[in-house]
Amino acid sequence: MTSFAHPAVAIGFGAFVLCAETCLHFEDIVALTSWLGLPIHDWAAGLFLVIAGVLSHRNWPAGRPYQTAAWGFMLSLLFGAFVGHWEEWRAGIDAGGWLTPSWFIGILGGLTAIATAALVTTINRRT
Repeated sequence: MTSFAHPAVAIGFGAFVLCAETCLHFEDIVALTSWLGLPIHDWAAGLFLVIAGVLSHRNWPAGRPYQTAAWGFMLSLLFGAFVGHWEEWRAGIDAGGWLTPSWFIGILGGLTAIATAALVTTINRRT
């Protein structure tokens, strides 16, 4: 269970979120029609998680608070997305994407569970 607190998990998860959100919003990025369509908050959380993971890898006692904060930020975004998409799924709204709403909810649930485990283990890990 403490493997979720490892800095490499934070770096990998943050990089995954950066790539996933960039690919998901690629058309909005290329078009630059509106800043509101850009996933700036997701990029910020992913970048914060990558930087915190690097800091924790270099010096765990000094980097641990940053990694804890980064996991908390990421978890808040994932939980908000999970609840929002859950409500859409329950209401029968289908965005017409390449994933079915139930698969998307499952993926968001899995990412939320990983982020929760990472936050808890980062808080509890001392050395």
